[in-house]
Amino acid sequence: MDYELLREARLDAGLTQEAMAALLGYKDKSSYCLLENGTVKFTVEQSRTIKRVLNLSLEKYAQIFLPE
Repeated sequence: MDYELLREARLDAGLTQEAMAALLGYKDKSSYCLLENGTVKFTVEQSRTIKRVLNLSLEKYAQIFLPE
């Protein structure tokens, strides 16, 4: 998991952590922040939602979410 690439993709999309939290169904940004900094692991469903929301290519999705 490349958390820095995820952060960059979110910022490139013009989204805040608060916006991502809302899109993933969280009440506030702190829960999303735990995901983005690696404290909590993403579910497959969350990673798919993020792929859709950030309009990630399959290549970029793999770079972020799939270990090498």
